[in-house]
Amino acid sequence: MRYALYECGVCKQKFTTDNKVRHDMVGCKEGCSMVDAEEHYTREIGNPIKLKESDNLKDLEDGKDTTTRD
Repeated sequence: MRYALYECGVCKQKFTTDNKVRHDMVGCKEGCSMVDAEEHYTREIGNPIKLKESDNLKDLEDGKDTTTRD
């Protein structure tokens, strides 16, 4: 399973996604940005900014260095 930490480009709220459940849109509380992270694709609505990715959710929560998007 893959986890990703996103930040809404509008309200700057951070949220975490996983690819465990199909068609599961996760986003900020304001509803400005949403992400559906599937195994083979990612659907984004609004302006989500991917900050980090990891195979371990605890790495994202602890702030450890993980793969980032350029």
